[in-house]
Amino acid sequence: MANAGWTWDQALDGLTVPRYLALQAEWRVRPPAHWLLAAALKYRAPESGVAPSRRPTLDEMRAALPDGRL
Repeated sequence: MANAGWTWDQALDGLTVPRYLALQAEWRVRPPAHWLLAAALKYRAPESGVAPSRRPTLDEMRAALPDGRL
């Protein structure tokens, strides 16, 4: 929404898949100014400090439910 200046409701009501693909194609040729500035300054998002989430293993799930029931 930041790239197009729309609200979420405007995008939800008016953005179709063909329109979205057309916007993507346009942005590849003419990127938004804030993308160009971020690339020129080599901006990278700060690390979140949160460990990436992982899914429990089957053994961990079995250990949490020793009798096999919730």
